[in-house]
Amino acid sequence: MGRMITVSLEDALRAGTFGPLAPGMTRAQVASLVGPPDAMGSTSRKYRTPRIWKYGDIEVRYELGADRLTTVALREFVVPTGGATIHLDPWVICGHMARQEAEDALDRAGLHFRYVEEGDVLSVVLASGATLMFVEEQEAYGVPMGLYGVDFREHGRRLYDDGL
Repeated sequence: MGRMITVSLEDALRAGTFGPLAPGMTRAQVASLVGPPDAMGSTSRKYRTPRIWKYGDIEVRYELGADRLTTVALREFVVPTGGATIHLDPWVICGHMARQEAEDALDRAGLHFRYVEEGDVLSVVLASGATLMFVEEQEAYGVPMGLYGVDFREHGRRLYDDGL
């Protein structure tokens, strides 16, 4: 069974990886580090194993139909937490924070970034490959404006390098 781990979001944004949770890990490897998840995503007839494991606000995502971690994500949080087994230091990150506020914090920390626009979402991609996603325009029934997600993806650095 896993043990308590500590992850600083500032350190994770700098490194591009979420503490010891790294792309390519299996579910068994993740469970040995942090124990079983607090909750799991759904399954289907075709895919019987949940693709998402949740630890508080943290989503550990696996490749569809495979036992391979691809992304660690934060979604739908006020102040992000890591559940029972991940002590999460949120640094300055909070849900729906203004992009300028986040950029100012990144600048103060010496974290370089560039912008990637995808539809109504503006992503701030750090040199490490970590990504902060912002909703820039409020839609009637959409996600509130501001920061709505943080991703640590397997190929996140490519977004920064390619400027896609």
